[in-house]
Amino acid sequence: MSKIPVLATIRAAYGFTFHHLGAIIGAIWLPMVIVTVAGFFVLHGFLGAAIDMLSGANPSAVGPALLVMIVYLVAALLLYAVMYVAITQLALGVRKTGVIVLFAFGPPERRMFRALLALTGLCLVLAGAALLVVMVILALAPAAGLRLSQMEASALLSLGAYAVMAVLVPRFGLLLPAIGVAEETPVLRRAWELSAGNFLALLALVIAVLAPGFVIAQLASLLLPSAPLPPGVSGTAEMIALFRQEQAMLPALTGIGFFVSPLTLGLIAGGSVAAWRALAGTRPEGAPK
Repeated sequence: MSKIPVLATIRAAYGFTFHHLGAIIGAIWLPMVIVTVAGFFVLHGFLGAAIDMLSGANPSAVGPALLVMIVYLVAALLLYAVMYVAITQLALGVRKTGVIVLFAFGPPERRMFRALLALTGLCLVLAGAALLVVMVILALAPAAGLRLSQMEASALLSLGAYAVMAVLVPRFGLLLPAIGVAEETPVLRRAWELSAGNFLALLALVIAVLAPGFVIAQLASLLLPSAPLPPGVSGTAEMIALFRQEQAMLPALTGIGFFVSPLTLGLIAGGSVAAWRALAGTRPEGAPK
């Protein structure tokens, strides 16, 4: 069983990203603009519909907003497939030079899209199971003498979602770009095979490649002005106030995400290729035998 050299793989991911950052930006800026602009309007509309539903102004508004959100999710996965293929080809050495603008949708992009769609479906199924467990816990909490606020309940739900992601992303997500571009086998099954016995190493790689974008986003969020919740607000009113805050901060957060995305996607693709080479027993182009 092959093992991943964690530190060497992290160095390779960062080395690739910073060396090719200009080429990465050129390869992804067009689909990233589309994803970002569309995502802003879709999420803004969804938050507005959720506020209307909670306040009783228009309870039926959340249905169409949810449908739009689902359509956007599928379209975003397609565009992310285009971006991941372009960056991964750079990391593999298949694409030698940068471009000013790139938008392709051939067999590698279709294979990547199917893999991303399948992984998203798997995440939703397992997240739904985790949500069911959390809902049971919340239902039984009063009987045990526990009273949870809306914030605490939301934190518990988020914890369940993070637990699902912490399992699925190392076993499937990190290797997905490299396998989707370099191989023609079923992507998720191949990722499961290659990642066997390397969960902790892959988890460390996931943390390493996601850390810069996460830290930048958190620091920027701390600098954004946000009004404190009015005293005594709880329950539905608390959720409405939180959604209004998210709406107000959405333009700045969307902009931050846009500018951080080349770094994050480059690190993911670079780490994916380096890990895949270690596990699949392949060498970088030009490496000594």
